[in-house]
Amino acid sequence: IYKPSDLMSIKAQNSHKYYGLLGCFCSYRGGKTLDTLIEIFIRRFHRIEQKARSKAKQELWNSENENNTLFDSLIDISIDKPDDIIRQAIYPNVGGKEKLEKAKTLRDTSKYRKQLLEYKQLSNFYIYHHKANIFSILQHLEMNSNQSNVVLDTILKVVNKIDDNQYQEEFYPKDHNLPIDGIVLEKDIGVIQTPDGKVIRIYYELAALKKLRQQLKCKNIWIEHSLKYSDPENDFPKNFYRKKKHYCNLLNLHNKGSIQLNKIRKELKKVTKDLNNTIISNPKVRIGKKKGKPHIFITPHEAQEEPGDLTFLKQNVSNKWGHLSLLDILKESDLRIGLTTEIIDIADKTIMDHQLLRQRLLLCIYSIATNTDFKRICNGTEGVTEQDLQYVKKRYLTPEVMRYVIKKLINSTVEVRDPIIWGNIKSLIASDSTKVASWDENLLSEYHIRYKGNGIMAYWHVEKKALCISSQIRRCSDSEIAGMLSGLINHKTKVQIEGHSTDTHGQSLVAFALCNLLDIDLRPRIKGIGKLRIAKVDKEAPQSIYSNIKDVVGRAINWQLIIDNYDEIVKYLAALKLGTAEVDVILKRLIVENQQNPVYKALLELGRAVRSIFMCKYLISEELRIEIDETLNVVENWHSGNKFIFFGKRGILSSNDDTDHELSILCLH
Repeated sequence: IYKPSDLMSIKAQNSHKYYGLLGCFCSYRGGKTLDTLIEIFIRRFHRIEQKARSKAKQELWNSENENNTLFDSLIDISIDKPDDIIRQAIYPNVGGKEKLEKAKTLRDTSKYRKQLLEYKQLSNFYIYHHKANIFSILQHLEMNSNQSNVVLDTILKVVNKIDDNQYQEEFYPKDHNLPIDGIVLEKDIGVIQTPDGKVIRIYYELAALKKLRQQLKCKNIWIEHSLKYSDPENDFPKNFYRKKKHYCNLLNLHNKGSIQLNKIRKELKKVTKDLNNTIISNPKVRIGKKKGKPHIFITPHEAQEEPGDLTFLKQNVSNKWGHLSLLDILKESDLRIGLTTEIIDIADKTIMDHQLLRQRLLLCIYSIATNTDFKRICNGTEGVTEQDLQYVKKRYLTPEVMRYVIKKLINSTVEVRDPIIWGNIKSLIASDSTKVASWDENLLSEYHIRYKGNGIMAYWHVEKKALCISSQIRRCSDSEIAGMLSGLINHKTKVQIEGHSTDTHGQSLVAFALCNLLDIDLRPRIKGIGKLRIAKVDKEAPQSIYSNIKDVVGRAINWQLIIDNYDEIVKYLAALKLGTAEVDVILKRLIVENQQNPVYKALLELGRAVRSIFMCKYLISEELRIEIDETLNVVENWHSGNKFIFFGKRGILSSNDDTDHELSILCLH
């Protein structure tokens, strides 16, 4: 169903089917509403935690400055009067013995004071601004867990007792029966529980809400009727073990783990042997020591000269189209591919003239992509007002529509390419994120430590030929690994991915394992590659294949652990491929709360093997290192181009609506 008329034709032919679809739609919208409520709780609580931590740090810093002044005085006295008695020389000049005893107490209780200040500041935000909103959300959620969960039991008790007068005092009543273990961290017990055993109510609620936030993110606690935070058992195919062969064929994997892993084992043995044989004669790579530990040193390759033909081509393009407007380029794309025609067809019914509507749609997309107000765009266009563009945006432009149009744009570009000119049909992809400044009142907006300042992250997947196949908006604290995998799995275009490059933040052992099983060659640029170790194929492998690289060889791969958990790994991959589970949720379930999970350990082992294969190839081939840098340079150039295009309002997103943020990023395609 792409347009409303399709739905109406279904109603005319089969009313039962129509009302069934309508029920599904209502269920979907209800689930999305619940997801939004949960996101509000998670993000709001995370934000007040950050603010409380910042204020506590500032207060601690002020007290430390006072101690530093005391320390400086002691240094001066010790140098000026080295032979005097402490009582006579030091005590009068620092304010007496009591001042020193106070400083000693502050030093001994620094960790306790840090936690106390954090809870004190957090409670100030919580009581006066956020408590009522948080509990109004929690009271409307049906929380469940598939196992005995002390956090869920505690939260339900706290929510049920919120209006009980006995539970409104500073301390809980003696018969409260609320657990400490599993809710309060060991370092926080001294803050939340007094020496005589009383529990401070507000601090305990905050500790329980911290745990709830963690449990929701990894779905150890799930919400009835939600979509993103639904029962984790529904994420996986229920008929997986009955139709295991079907899902293995879908993923292009062998249904026997031992046979699938045998390919990786043989490749690891081969590339390790090749590296051992070539490293002695390789002038660009050597193994030495850094800070007393074995280290791999790689000589950077020299900058390549720009081809003469490329300079000539740039000059001719500049001469012919040097003063071409961005709006003209957008219009030409529409004329060739029919982007606005697709948008109008999806909207279905309209009484507006199609030519006029196309003009307004192009102006809307141009305005959003350049971050320019509609009022400024209308100033140079006769017969179009700001209200006209506002209506067209609200009526026709949604993130779903833009993704559909972008998919057609990408597919049309791929189809028109001549293999004789463009080469191999399979593409090399690079991904990276960049910060886009935004108002800090938005729930997605966070302070970024590396980029400095508040904003959101735009995560891009760009082909080496400069075609962007995927974009996402993410929070600054979100994992780049999840963004990288999500873009590769969910781009839904005709681009065939041969290899994928990313920077250090976008790779991990789990990412190597999942990409290998998804038949994607992950080739990241790892900043600390010199400190990494190459895994042994087997414990019984002959030492001769490691003779020249033995200093940088680590422990052997536990292949049996991977084989034992192969079916579970394939089940996770099937859920990701079918779209029934989100990458963020899967990673959080594996990493955040369940690090002893055998599936997680098996993925780490597989990731070590795949990363070792990549490392050997990377060290052997300078051409591969150059190709990775070239691919990543394309996405860096993409960032620079977007900054030039997104010039309005100094490149700051002025809306507090997440949908507007997403539209801004999508229109930059």
